[in-house]
Amino acid sequence: MNFPMSVIPNIAIFSQFYTHLVLLGVTFIIFQISGYYVSVYFLQIIYFVFATFCLVFAISLITSTLSTIIRDVHMFLNATLRMLLYLSPVLWQLTILDEPLSTIMKVNPLYYIIEGYRAAFFGTEWYFINHWQYSLYFWGLVVVLLLLGSKIHVKFRRHFIDYL
Repeated sequence: MNFPMSVIPNIAIFSQFYTHLVLLGVTFIIFQISGYYVSVYFLQIIYFVFATFCLVFAISLITSTLSTIIRDVHMFLNATLRMLLYLSPVLWQLTILDEPLSTIMKVNPLYYIIEGYRAAFFGTEWYFINHWQYSLYFWGLVVVLLLLGSKIHVKFRRHFIDYL
């Protein structure tokens, strides 16, 4: 029996997915206590959880293949993903930056997800409809990453056992 190697990134993703759902529940409770009550905009959470999963799966196809082939890629990936997290507007608002720099920061795919979660929790707008340009950019990037990751994964699939 042959074990499908493309399942391995999914195992890692789903093991952390339950933690993500629990933290979403805790965040939901904190928002209810703080006075940000549930509105119809909260339905966006389902969409953005799915979008987050698709982005993480696309990135994990690429990174798991490269980490298996080249051992030093793992340290580079940790540093790069940490830098992307700090450059994304999680703890700060993008409006504090001037125009050319704020537009460059919106290229980060985490920006779309973070702003979408914000819009859903605070109940401000239908983010993926009002900002359809970012939605198209995000999904285009996810499709390109999925295609690239699947191509790399299929190309090196036979050699994984040699690298391990």
